[in-house]
Amino acid sequence: MIVLAALLVLLAFGVRLALFRYETADYTAFYRRWYDFVVDQGGIGALKYEFSDLNAPYRYFMVLLPHLPVPSPLAGIKAFSVLFDLVTAFFVYRIVALKYPSHWIAAAAAFIVFMLPTVVINSAMWAQGDAIYTAFSLGAVYFLLRKRPWWACVFFGLALAFKLQAIFLFPLLLVMVLLGRVPWRALVAIPAVYLVLDVPALLAGASPAKLLTVYLNQTSIYPQLTLSAPNIWQFFRGEHGMEAMKTAAVLLTALLIFTLCLLVVLSRVELTDTRILVFAHVLHPEHLLREGGRRTGRLPHPRGAGARCPGPAGPVRRLGLPPAGWSPAAGDSA
Repeated sequence: MIVLAALLVLLAFGVRLALFRYETADYTAFYRRWYDFVVDQGGIGALKYEFSDLNAPYRYFMVLLPHLPVPSPLAGIKAFSVLFDLVTAFFVYRIVALKYPSHWIAAAAAFIVFMLPTVVINSAMWAQGDAIYTAFSLGAVYFLLRKRPWWACVFFGLALAFKLQAIFLFPLLLVMVLLGRVPWRALVAIPAVYLVLDVPALLAGASPAKLLTVYLNQTSIYPQLTLSAPNIWQFFRGEHGMEAMKTAAVLLTALLIFTLCLLVVLSRVELTDTRILVFAHVLHPEHLLREGGRRTGRLPHPRGAGARCPGPAGPVRRLGLPPAGWSPAAGDSA
C-alpha cells in the first residue's frame, strides 16, 4: 500500500512537470514582464513601482524569484503555485481527518483534490496563483472547524492579501460571527494581516494609496459583467448599456448573500462540522447571481476557452510602469 501511494505521488508530480514548459499568454504578457522589470530594477527596488496588478505579497515572490535555484522564471512561478497545491491538499487532509479517523480516507480526499484537472491546469499549465489564496482559505475553514477563530481570521487575511477572490469565504465568516462562533474582535486580525504584509513594500518606497487600492484598480481592467463564467450574466452578453447594470448586479449579489446568511442564522440549526462545510459551499457567491466581470486577477478562466485575451500593451499601460524598466524588445507593442 505504501509503495502504491508513493507511486501515485510520483505520478502526480510527473503530470505537473510535463506541463512546466507550456507558456500561456498570461506568462508572456504579464509574469515574464514583471520578472524582467524586477531584474532591471535590481530586485527589491522594483517594489516602489506598481509593476504588477497583483497585491504586494505576490510581488515579494517576484522579487525573490531571480535568486531562487530554478531553471527558468516560468518554472519558478509554476513551482510556487504547485507548492500551494500541496498546502491545499494538506488542509483538505486535515479537514477530512476531523470526521474520519482513518488516515487513508483523509489521504485519498487530499490526493483527489491535488489531482483535480482544474487544480493541475491552473498551477502547472497556466502558471496561475489561485492555489495560494485557496490554500489559505481552506486553512481558515479548518481553524473555524477547530474552534480557533483568531487563527481562522489570520488565514482569511492571508488569503485576502493574495487575491480578492478570498472574499468568497466572507459569507461563512459572517454567519459564524452572527452565531457567536467567531468573536467580533477576532475580525481585527484580517485587516491587520493585510496591512502588515504591505509593510515591506512601503519600506521600499511604494505608494500607500496605490497599495491600498490595488483591488479597486483591478476591477476596472475588464468592464464585462462576466468572462466565461457560467452565470446568468452570459444571457446579457452583447447587450447595450451593460455599464449601467454593474452596480445593480453587485447589489443584487449582496442582497442574495445577506438574505441566505440571515436565513441560516434565523434557522437556529446546530452548526456541525459537516453543516459548516455545506454552508460554505451553498453560501459561496459563485453559486449565486454574482457579478463575474470585475477583473480581480484574471478569473474565472485565466485565458481559458472563450475568454478575451488582450495584447500585452493594454493592461501594462494601466500599471504605470516607468519606461526605464523595459528593454526595447519588451516595449509597448500596441
